[in-house]
Amino acid sequence: MANFILVTLISLYCVSGSVAESCSGGYKGDPANCSKYYQCVNGNYVSMSCGAGLNWNSKASYCDWPATAGCTTGTAPAPAPAPVPVTAAPQPATSSSGALISQAQFQCAAQTKAGNPASSYYTGFISSLPKALITDKTEAAKFLAHATWETVGFQYTKEVYCQTNDCRAAYPVGSAGGRADKVYYGRGMLQLTWDYNYAAASKDLYGDDRLIQNPEQVADNPAIGWDTAAWFWKTNVHANSGTFGGTLKAINGALECDGGSHAENRILRFNHYKQVLQCLGLSAPADSDGYCHA
Repeated sequence: MANFILVTLISLYCVSGSVAESCSGGYKGDPANCSKYYQCVNGNYVSMSCGAGLNWNSKASYCDWPATAGCTTGTAPAPAPAPVPVTAAPQPATSSSGALISQAQFQCAAQTKAGNPASSYYTGFISSLPKALITDKTEAAKFLAHATWETVGFQYTKEVYCQTNDCRAAYPVGSAGGRADKVYYGRGMLQLTWDYNYAAASKDLYGDDRLIQNPEQVADNPAIGWDTAAWFWKTNVHANSGTFGGTLKAINGALECDGGSHAENRILRFNHYKQVLQCLGLSAPADSDGYCHA
């Protein structure tokens, strides 16, 4: 499941005009605006815009978090709205409905990333908890925090980069039975990647290969997006869920732990987790809880 930040978002872009400069392919950043870039289309550069809250990373040639994009010139996009402070008294272990996390708390968590998901996302989340072997609110908070981070408040359930680029080379089909006409890039609440994970999740959850045959449903159907997240959590994360850092190492350790290329995201992700805890009425842990370790 290890994947770049680009694996956890959809980069929605818009065409805003072209410039009179010939090109033979590729991209280049916009020197006047960090959130824009140019793509070579039919021999001319066409201006594009990154998704909300993203900047163009000229070295990697994709839209990225501002903290890792490296853009220091031009006009950066306005920062995402700060989460509304939660001043309510600590919440009970379960909501009045008996769920570990209430819908209001779930929505608050989504709003930390400016999300406003439909009720089906909450329903899918609650249904996925036993499938992930999650029985307490603290572990549910970690699960929710990672899902909220990966999807930017449930706004994006498909890998960002692969919406504007051909990802067949990044995710080649292996021996797990993946179809040559499908690309098994990141989808769902924890961004399921690689055909072997789609195959294993499909077999374990449904007893067939439906996710290999139609991987798109992992992104398009919130219930399935949560099912696959629960499968990954149960299989790879639950045993290491004692600390937030343990869960991060299991999910994205190669990139955000151990000196990975996105090591800065470890701190950003842990700070976001503390915002989610506030929404849930839970106390923030010591910083050591965010250290990457098994």
